Amino acid sequence: MKEQLIVFFPPYKKGHFYQLMGPFFAERIYQKQFPYLVNSGDCHWYVIVDSLNQVMGFSYYEKKTARIEIGEFYEKEPASGRKTLLLRKMLHDIRKKHPDQEITVTTNHPNEVALFQTKGFTVFRQTKNYYFLKRECSV
Repeated sequence: MKEQLIVFFPPYKKGHFYQLMGPFFAERIYQKQFPYLVNSGDCHWYVIVDSLNQVMGFSYYEKKTARIEIGEFYEKEPASGRKTLLLRKMLHDIRKKHPDQEITVTTNHPNEVALFQTKGFTVFRQTKNYYFLKRECSV
Protein backbone atom coordinates (compact mmCIF):
# COMPACT_ATOMS: atom_id res chain seq x y z
CA MET A 1 0.00 0.00 0.00
CA LYS A 2 1.16 3.49 -0.77
CA GLU A 3 2.06 5.63 2.23
CA GLN A 4 2.31 9.38 2.65
CA LEU A 5 4.07 11.56 5.22
CA ILE A 6 1.92 14.44 6.47
CA VAL A 7 3.61 17.20 8.46
CA PHE A 8 1.65 19.45 10.83
CA PHE A 9 3.52 22.65 11.74
CA PRO A 10 1.82 25.24 13.95
CA PRO A 11 -0.59 26.73 13.21
CA TYR A 12 -2.32 23.82 11.53
CA LYS A 13 -5.89 22.65 11.00
CA LYS A 14 -6.71 20.82 14.19
CA GLY A 15 -9.77 19.20 12.63
CA HIS A 16 -7.65 17.33 10.09
CA PHE A 17 -5.02 16.53 12.71
CA TYR A 18 -7.48 15.05 15.23
CA GLN A 19 -9.33 13.18 12.49
CA LEU A 20 -6.11 11.18 12.07
CA MET A 21 -4.65 11.32 15.57
CA GLY A 22 -7.77 11.42 17.79
CA PRO A 23 -7.69 7.73 18.76
CA PHE A 24 -4.13 8.07 20.10
CA PHE A 25 -5.28 10.75 22.54
CA ALA A 26 -8.68 9.27 23.42
CA GLU A 27 -8.54 5.47 23.42
CA ARG A 28 -7.42 3.73 26.57
CA ILE A 29 -5.13 1.25 24.79
CA TYR A 30 -3.08 4.11 23.36
CA GLN A 31 -3.20 6.13 26.60
CA LYS A 32 -1.47 3.20 28.32
CA GLN A 33 1.06 2.89 25.51
CA PHE A 34 1.75 6.65 25.36
CA PRO A 35 1.16 8.09 28.85
CA TYR A 36 3.07 11.29 28.04
CA LEU A 37 1.57 12.02 24.62
CA VAL A 38 0.77 15.73 24.38
CA ASN A 39 -0.19 18.26 21.75
CA SER A 40 0.73 21.80 22.64
CA GLY A 41 0.84 24.84 20.40
CA ASP A 42 4.58 24.27 19.88
CA CYS A 43 4.37 20.66 18.64
CA HIS A 44 5.47 19.78 15.11
CA TRP A 45 3.88 16.48 14.07
CA TYR A 46 5.02 13.92 11.48
CA VAL A 47 2.33 11.39 10.61
CA ILE A 48 2.60 8.54 8.10
CA VAL A 49 -0.74 7.41 6.68
CA ASP A 50 -1.63 4.70 4.18
CA SER A 51 -3.98 5.10 1.22
CA LEU A 52 -6.99 4.49 3.54
CA ASN A 53 -5.86 7.32 5.88
CA GLN A 54 -4.90 4.88 8.64
CA VAL A 55 -2.01 6.08 10.78
CA MET A 56 0.97 3.79 10.23
CA GLY A 57 3.47 5.80 12.27
CA PHE A 58 3.99 9.16 13.93
CA SER A 59 6.26 11.26 16.05
CA TYR A 60 6.63 14.89 16.99
CA TYR A 61 8.97 17.42 18.44
CA GLU A 62 8.21 20.33 20.72
CA LYS A 63 10.07 23.64 20.84
CA LYS A 64 10.93 24.43 24.46
CA THR A 65 12.64 27.54 25.78
CA ALA A 66 16.23 26.29 25.60
CA ARG A 67 15.94 23.04 23.64
CA ILE A 68 14.00 20.87 21.22
CA GLU A 69 12.34 17.83 22.77
CA ILE A 70 11.48 14.83 20.59
CA GLY A 71 8.34 13.05 21.74
CA GLU A 72 6.82 9.60 21.40
CA PHE A 73 7.27 7.33 18.38
CA TYR A 74 4.58 5.03 17.05
CA GLU A 75 5.01 2.36 14.42
CA LYS A 76 2.01 0.19 13.56
CA GLU A 77 4.30 -2.59 12.37
CA PRO A 78 7.47 -2.80 14.48
CA ALA A 79 10.78 -2.75 12.61
CA SER A 80 9.14 -1.38 9.46
CA GLY A 81 11.71 1.42 9.18
CA ARG A 82 9.14 4.17 9.74
CA LYS A 83 10.83 5.36 12.95
CA THR A 84 14.08 5.87 11.06
CA LEU A 85 12.28 7.80 8.32
CA LEU A 86 10.43 9.98 10.85
CA LEU A 87 13.58 10.72 12.84
CA ARG A 88 15.59 11.56 9.72
CA LYS A 89 12.92 14.00 8.49
CA MET A 90 12.53 15.58 11.94
CA LEU A 91 16.29 16.11 12.37
CA HIS A 92 16.49 17.65 8.90
CA ASP A 93 13.68 20.11 9.70
CA ILE A 94 15.06 20.91 13.18
CA ARG A 95 18.48 21.63 11.70
CA LYS A 96 16.91 24.08 9.22
CA LYS A 97 14.62 25.87 11.71
CA HIS A 98 16.58 25.70 15.00
CA PRO A 99 20.26 25.13 14.16
CA ASP A 100 21.57 26.34 17.53
CA GLN A 101 19.31 24.29 19.81
CA GLU A 102 20.13 21.19 21.81
CA ILE A 103 17.86 18.22 21.05
CA THR A 104 16.72 15.90 23.84
CA VAL A 105 14.67 12.73 23.90
CA THR A 106 13.36 10.37 26.58
CA THR A 107 12.54 6.75 25.81
CA ASN A 108 12.00 3.45 27.55
CA HIS A 109 12.69 1.33 24.45
CA PRO A 110 16.26 0.00 24.04
CA ASN A 111 15.80 -0.29 20.26
CA GLU A 112 14.98 3.43 20.12
CA VAL A 113 18.10 4.19 22.16
CA ALA A 114 20.16 2.38 19.51
CA LEU A 115 18.40 4.32 16.73
CA PHE A 116 19.09 7.66 18.42
CA GLN A 117 22.72 6.71 19.04
CA THR A 118 23.20 6.05 15.31
CA LYS A 119 22.05 9.65 14.77
CA GLY A 120 24.62 11.13 17.18
CA PHE A 121 22.67 11.14 20.44
CA THR A 122 24.36 10.16 23.70
CA VAL A 123 22.78 8.90 26.92
CA PHE A 124 23.27 11.51 29.63
CA ARG A 125 21.02 9.95 32.27
CA GLN A 126 19.33 6.64 32.90
CA THR A 127 16.73 5.55 35.44
CA LYS A 128 15.17 2.18 36.08
CA ASN A 129 12.68 2.66 33.23
CA TYR A 130 13.94 5.51 31.03
CA TYR A 131 16.91 6.64 28.97
CA PHE A 132 17.58 10.36 28.52
CA LEU A 133 19.54 11.28 25.41
CA LYS A 134 20.76 14.51 23.86
CA ARG A 135 22.79 15.93 21.01
CA GLU A 136 23.63 19.26 19.48
CA CYS A 137 21.54 20.13 16.45
CA SER A 138 24.49 20.91 14.21
CA VAL A 139 25.89 17.34 14.48
